[in-house]
Amino acid sequence: MCDYSLYAQENRLAVEGEELVLHRFATGSLGFASKGDLAELTCRQQRGGYWAALKSWLALGSDFGCPAVCIPPGARLLLTEVPAAAQTRFGLRDGEPATFIELSERSFAYRDALILWDGSRVLLQDLPEGIHVSVLDLSPSDTEPASVETDAEIVEALESEYI
Repeated sequence: MCDYSLYAQENRLAVEGEELVLHRFATGSLGFASKGDLAELTCRQQRGGYWAALKSWLALGSDFGCPAVCIPPGARLLLTEVPAAAQTRFGLRDGEPATFIELSERSFAYRDALILWDGSRVLLQDLPEGIHVSVLDLSPSDTEPASVETDAEIVEALESEYI
């Protein structure tokens, strides 16, 4: 639902139809935030002045008060505003459907990922900040991707790719 690194961040469950943005939180990790929450936060920061900026900094980051949005495994998303570099690197397309998954239940490991249209998996932490997603459906689909890999196989493949 939310990577371990976002547990210190205020968080809430996603809502169907909601527009989210991949955002780097004060913990340094990427996660989803509501487009509306981010706009409100920017407004508050711009009109808050010196004392508001100092309070925000002392509260562990500029996104204090902007909750991480947790998405349940199996939720269907629609990717939009995908930068050209990410389209090339990951084979993403603007307007592409994706399924949100957790790669494992290991503690202290990034596990939030997306299954893309071609069956490939990509960790949220590897994607560029700013990608927008629309939450199409929060319930797992009846047609799971045709893959029988176990969590251990997936994690091993990802670790070998990044080590």
